[in-house]
Amino acid sequence: MKRFSIHVLLLLQTVVYSQNEFHNEKSPVFSNCDILEFNEQQRCFDNEVRQFIYKNFKTPPGVIEAKYEGEVSVLFEVNAEGQFKVIYVDAVYDELKEELKRVFSMFPQIKPGMYNGKPSFMQYSIALNIPLNRNASANTGIKPNRINQIQEKAEREFDSITRNLTAF
Repeated sequence: MKRFSIHVLLLLQTVVYSQNEFHNEKSPVFSNCDILEFNEQQRCFDNEVRQFIYKNFKTPPGVIEAKYEGEVSVLFEVNAEGQFKVIYVDAVYDELKEELKRVFSMFPQIKPGMYNGKPSFMQYSIALNIPLNRNASANTGIKPNRINQIQEKAEREFDSITRNLTAF
């Protein structure tokens, strides 16, 4: 009887705790994202970061003169105090790297991310297309599909090969 009651208690405890929605990881939160539901806060964080960059980024004159079109990647973290810190910037021009570091130094302090109920740092990466398209939606990372003649010829050749395949 003792064994049965111990098993019932263990099973009851498991069932009770399995019904709780316990999130052990929470993204950093901007003040205007605080009122949103838990599931929407990460999307709000992403949008706020992009909008802040679009608002404060100034394309360096050397990059404008070169008519550069490309991508810049930034690896950053929000530390346990809620401050932004750039870890690495991958860009062709040093001016772009310095400008992105300047923009990230301007970010306000926010509520830090949480892990197991304690403030913790969280790392993120973001890819930006230069020149910045300030009207682009933050949710889309889709670039225009530009197919040149060589790519088109290669695709036609591949299609002709796959059509001529025969089963063993």
